[in-house]
Amino acid sequence: MRKLIPIVLTSLCLAWSVTALGDDSTSEPKRQEMRLYKINKDGITQRLRFTTKKSRTAGCHNLMKRARLYRAMQFGFTQCRIYAVKDCAQDSLMEFKREKEDEQVTDLTQGYSWYPIGEHERGELVRSWQCE
Repeated sequence: MRKLIPIVLTSLCLAWSVTALGDDSTSEPKRQEMRLYKINKDGITQRLRFTTKKSRTAGCHNLMKRARLYRAMQFGFTQCRIYAVKDCAQDSLMEFKREKEDEQVTDLTQGYSWYPIGEHERGELVRSWQCE
């Protein structure tokens, strides 16, 4: 009987590890989200509110109305682009940079705060975005 206990425990541990390391198809989908922020005259940033479903779904999305964008951030997507005109019109693609860096980009990668390039101190007017 005493010889049987270590064998049973070893078998249970092995079965648990195979189950835990097994098929990854049941794991949760990767979280993705686009966040857009505005800033008020007092320097306080606020997140622009739009539907959560839109912010977590790939594709082109329009804002309900034009908004002044101070900062953008995305995670979980390969890249995102922001446009000044509805329906992600290619000729209205906006350029961004990271804080304290001069490189200008149109494709926003994840994990950074991106600031639109423009003349207005409180941000630039945007109307749509697209994430892949």
